[in-house]
Amino acid sequence: MADDEQRRAEANAEIDAALAQDAERFAALDAKAAELLEREAIRNEPPPLPPPVQLAPERSPIAESLRDFLARIRKLPEPGWFVRDLLPDEGIVVWHGRPRSMKSLCAVETCLSLSLGEHALGIPRFGVPAGAGVLYLTEEDPDRIVGFRLRLMLAARGILEGQEPEGFRLKIRPGWDLEHIEGQEYLLNTIAETEKAMSLPLRVLTIDPARASMPGMDGSPKDAAAARGFLLRILRETSIRTILIPHHDVKPARDSKDDRGRPERASGGVTFSMGDCMVNFERLNDRECLAVPAAYKVGSDPAPFRVRFESETPAGQGFRGFLRAVAETSTEGESDRERQQVLAYVREHPWLATRDVDRGAGTRSGETIHHLAALEAAGMIVRITGMEAKEKGRSFNATLWGPAEAMPEKPIQGEFRATDDDVPY
Repeated sequence: MADDEQRRAEANAEIDAALAQDAERFAALDAKAAELLEREAIRNEPPPLPPPVQLAPERSPIAESLRDFLARIRKLPEPGWFVRDLLPDEGIVVWHGRPRSMKSLCAVETCLSLSLGEHALGIPRFGVPAGAGVLYLTEEDPDRIVGFRLRLMLAARGILEGQEPEGFRLKIRPGWDLEHIEGQEYLLNTIAETEKAMSLPLRVLTIDPARASMPGMDGSPKDAAAARGFLLRILRETSIRTILIPHHDVKPARDSKDDRGRPERASGGVTFSMGDCMVNFERLNDRECLAVPAAYKVGSDPAPFRVRFESETPAGQGFRGFLRAVAETSTEGESDRERQQVLAYVREHPWLATRDVDRGAGTRSGETIHHLAALEAAGMIVRITGMEAKEKGRSFNATLWGPAEAMPEKPIQGEFRATDDDVPY
C-alpha cells in the first residue's frame, strides 16, 4: 500500500514537472509572438507627421486703409521675372495641354536653367536676371526616368558629375495628398527645411502634374477650393514666391469642335481664374511642341514660341547622349492659318499621302507634317496604312490622311487615360 502511494506521488511529481516545462515553453512562445507582433505593428505604422510649421501671424482684423496699403506697396520692388516671359517673380503659373505635349519636359528644362542662372530654353528671350532655388515635385515618373533626362540635360550644358547645381532640389513620387492636412504639412515642412539647407533662396515650386497630388483641380470651384487655398498658403507663409503647375486640358468634344480660348481649355473650374500666367502647349511631333502664352495678368501676352529638343539620336528614336532645348519665336496666326489650309485640303482631297498634301496645301516647306500631326492629335483627321491603304488603291506601306468624319465610328470599349505627361525616353 505504501509502495502504491509512493508510486502515485512520483507519477504526480513527474506530471507536475512536465506541466511546468510546458508552461515555460508556452510562456516563451507567447513572448516571442508578442515581440513579432510588435515588430510588425512598427513596420506597418505610418511615418510620424513632421512638426507643424509655424503659421504666419494673424493680421489685424481691421481692414487696411488705402493709404496704408499703398504706403506698404511703394516699399516693394516692381513686379519682375524669374524667367522673362515665362515665370514671374510672384504668382501661380499654369502650363497646360493635352498629355504628351512636352510641358513637363519644358518645365524641367526651365527650372534647371533658373537654378543655374542661365537663360531658359536655349535663347536669350527667356533671360534669367538672377539664379534662384527650385523645388521640383513630381508624382508621375520614377526616379530613373527623371534622373535619365536630367543627366542628358546637364550633358548638353557640359556639366560633369559632381558639378550639378545645388539650387535644383527634387521630391520624386512622395505620395502626398495636398488636399489634406497630412500631405500639406509634409510639403510645408520640406520647403522650410530645404530652404535652410540651400545657399540660393528657394523661390520656385513646381508641382507636376497638378491632378496627381491635387485631384480636386479637375473639378468644380468647390472641388478645387482646398487645393487653391493651400497654394495661396504656400505663397503666403513660405519662401516660395512662384508656383509652376503643369496641368492637363479638358478632352475635346467628340465632334472635335472647340471654340474656347486656349486658357479656357485647362481642366478644372478655377484653373483659368487662378493662373497669373497661362501657357498652352501643343505637341507637333516627337521632338517639337508649340507654346502659346495667353491671359497674362502681369502684362501683355508674350509671342508664341516653338521648342525643339535635340539629341544625338534622330527624330523617331529615344533620347541619347544629350538633350538640348532650342526655342524660337513663332507666329500663332500664321501657324493657325496654315493648319486650317491643311485641314481644308485633306477634307477636299481625302486619302492622300503626306507628300501629296504637302504639295497641294500650299504651306511652308517642311511644315505640313507638323500640322498633320497636330490635327490628328486633335481628333480632326486620321491616318491609315496597311490593308486600309491598299483598299484605297495605294501600297501597303503608304500612309494616307483623311478627315475624321470619313471613318466609321468604332464602339468604345473603354477609355484610355494617359497619366504621364512627357515624351518617351
